Amino acid sequence: MEEAKARGVVPDKMVMRDAVDGSDLTSLDLRDLERKYGFPYLVIHRSDLHGLFLEACREAGVELLTEQRGAAYSQEGDKATATTKAGTLHEGSVVIAADGLHSVARKLFVDDQPSPRPTSPAAAPCRSRR
Repeated sequence: MEEAKARGVVPDKMVMRDAVDGSDLTSLDLRDLERKYGFPYLVIHRSDLHGLFLEACREAGVELLTEQRGAAYSQEGDKATATTKAGTLHEGSVVIAADGLHSVARKLFVDDQPSPRPTSPAAAPCRSRR
């Protein structure tokens, strides 16, 4: 946690402001969150967080594989397996399925909603001049 704090920012408060005049609407004291939940409210750049994960994997001797497309996962006793779309089988004591927005792993555990739809500025409502 100390390394994450060193790379990120632990803000004291969050302020919501009026979009038109910039006046404060409300604020949230973030200092108490660490006492309440055991961890601080931390803002860290995604690439810095990924760097921390990579360093931790290397220190633990974990082989990190990229560009793998998950097709199936299973857990039996103390053995976990992941099968890629290419048919490669990976075995270990645990599988961390960080397979993104269209997660294969999530569908094995819950079927709670249809696939998310991408959004873009083009999907935002617009007003035309007449």
